[in-house]
Amino acid sequence: MLGPSFARPMMAWTLPTADGVCFSDISKGDAKRAKRTWRCSRVSALPISRGFLKANAETDGDIGGGDRSPSARPDWTLLAVSYIMSGAVVWAIRAFLGEPELCASPGLLLLLKVLPKLYDGTERVVAWLVDELVDLGHEVTLFATGGSLTKGRLHKIWPRALRLGRRGADPNAACSLLLEAIAKRAAEFDVIRSHIDWLPLPLLSQWTVTFLTTVHGRLDLPGLPDVVREFSEAGFVAISDNQRRQLPKAKWIATIHHGLPSHLFRASYNQGSYLAFLGRLTAEKGWEDAICIAEAVGMPLRIAAEIPRAETGYFKKQVQPHIDGERVTLVGEVDDAKKQPFLAGAAALLFPIDWPEPFVLVIIEAMACGTPVIAYRSGSVLEVAEDGVTGFIVDGEEDAVRVVRELPRLDRQVIRARFEERFTAVRMAREYDARYRDLVTEAETEARVPERASAK
Repeated sequence: MLGPSFARPMMAWTLPTADGVCFSDISKGDAKRAKRTWRCSRVSALPISRGFLKANAETDGDIGGGDRSPSARPDWTLLAVSYIMSGAVVWAIRAFLGEPELCASPGLLLLLKVLPKLYDGTERVVAWLVDELVDLGHEVTLFATGGSLTKGRLHKIWPRALRLGRRGADPNAACSLLLEAIAKRAAEFDVIRSHIDWLPLPLLSQWTVTFLTTVHGRLDLPGLPDVVREFSEAGFVAISDNQRRQLPKAKWIATIHHGLPSHLFRASYNQGSYLAFLGRLTAEKGWEDAICIAEAVGMPLRIAAEIPRAETGYFKKQVQPHIDGERVTLVGEVDDAKKQPFLAGAAALLFPIDWPEPFVLVIIEAMACGTPVIAYRSGSVLEVAEDGVTGFIVDGEEDAVRVVRELPRLDRQVIRARFEERFTAVRMAREYDARYRDLVTEAETEARVPERASAK
């Protein structure tokens, strides 16, 4: 899917007969350089250099069933494009104006290459959102890499996920094909939805179609104020209020927190026997602090983590020496099937993050398992975790060590209930659905203004 972005400053446009929303997504890893000192063993850490382009492209063919007769069509259309390294995805939800209510249709969890088997949070959120929008009655066309599975219509741009393909593939080539595919079909839709941040703004701003961009990365970076100043009419959706505060002059349409399917993880209401860490093994994710906290309270730590290719040297020199298989165990990168018992069996998830993460997906995954989180007060943590209810929000290692002893007083059934109330994929999709409807209404109003002026 594409994130929200509107760039149509002087353009008057009319609503097509078949309207839609286009989504496209490119996720970027954090490019922060961090220098940290290992405090437990006094080993000096190397600088972290990370930042890779995740891109999604389109896929040929039409997969999935469903009644496609005119009488079964929903009342409006979305085109979603998601461009990702783990499995390029572009998708489009199609519908047709007519009925005031959306028709309900069975939902389907999209098993995409864009719904990666392992890491890549943004790609997974995009896939879940597509699924729920289909469930709300939208007809979705998904532009993605080969191997993607969807109930919607699948259109292939790139043979397979860039992350899984041959080394040396140029993400910019896939990007170019993605944007060209969107350009060819833009007139079919009323709203284009983008998840690829700033890249398509110059192109989308030239079209007479409304577009919306969801931004997934950090926004406190140099140059971004210049971008939003240049594209002042482009509308954006933030994934947390903390994220949007970093770029206050952008045209924010809404803040919509991520959600995941309620059936994805089963909750466990037994007290766990170890502490868990889930994420990339990079300094800003706080793995050093997690080991120190576990050592201080005398509990084993299990680490489920991705080791990026570019950081294998860092892992071997800085992380591997502290993994002994007893006190600290590395279980590797986990898929959803392995993640569920990993999180459900933990006494708590440690989230000692050292950067303003826009949205902490791993916390809601833990909540879905009924597992409390101990998280540092940073980024969007305050919006997602509830101190004393779904876990504890702390200000450092000493504070974290103290609250480990208070974990038994948290009710794991309440933690699961709070997940169901706040962070399901259905809730996320309904909020986006409301924004799309607002945009379509706005477009209709703007289209009528020239007509009235001509009549006079």
